[in-house]
Amino acid sequence: MASFSSRGPSAAIPQILRPDITGPGVSILAGWTRETSLAGNDDTRRVDYNVNSGTSMACPHLSGIATHIMARRPGWSPAAVRSAIMTTAYIHTKGISTPIIDTATSTAATPFAYGNGHVDPVAALNPGLIYNITTQDYQEFVCSVDNTNAFMQLVTGTHFACDKHKLYSPYDLNYPSFSAVYDTHSTTGTYTATFHRTLTSVGGAGTYKASLTFNHEYTNVVVKPEQLTFKAVGDTQTFEVVVTMKAPPSKEVVMDHGRLVWSDGTHTVGSSLAFTWAGLG
Repeated sequence: MASFSSRGPSAAIPQILRPDITGPGVSILAGWTRETSLAGNDDTRRVDYNVNSGTSMACPHLSGIATHIMARRPGWSPAAVRSAIMTTAYIHTKGISTPIIDTATSTAATPFAYGNGHVDPVAALNPGLIYNITTQDYQEFVCSVDNTNAFMQLVTGTHFACDKHKLYSPYDLNYPSFSAVYDTHSTTGTYTATFHRTLTSVGGAGTYKASLTFNHEYTNVVVKPEQLTFKAVGDTQTFEVVVTMKAPPSKEVVMDHGRLVWSDGTHTVGSSLAFTWAGLG
């Protein structure tokens, strides 16, 4: 992980893990416009290619991968494409199984740096399962942030009305990653975050088993059920993840992480688990 790469959690909505994904962005050889120089206004050199680093290099990689998936899988929604990219990403250096190193700290990188992992364009074409999201899912997520009609119209441009009698939760957006937040300003003792998710088969029939890794010192994570069986492409199954977070040792921001993987022996559907203890609001 490059030291200059942006980090999570999100200040606006920490219940959605940021970033989503990591792509190649360091010392990338790419096309370069002749309308500008290499080093400033006094530089008269013009080239067709240049070596550059940053989000402006990683973003085209991910955009191209997404476009390729959409061409190969024309029936998939944008959310399905994103899910395929995220859940097939890897968190260990390929070929040697060592953790991705964060050059900012010289230690193993975490989901707050790499999101769901480093993109694997080949694996993303065959994810096995996807987390799909509908327009109404997004609208209900907006309701969990602010359920006023004015805010809904501002964000979505629609007249969708939040049900004043329904309790909306940002944890219920069918996102491929999980981010639980313990608000140290308003919470004492233990805090429980419950995520509801739906997986859709894009790889045919199969039985997937869940495996979890996380630090047990301040968190406990349970998946219910621990096994999902799909009968055919398009079949859906629901599950929930229950995260119990203990009170942190201090009021300072504390971050931890884990991993949830569904596998049928052929496909690996991975999701980062992020845990944050911080004062909100």
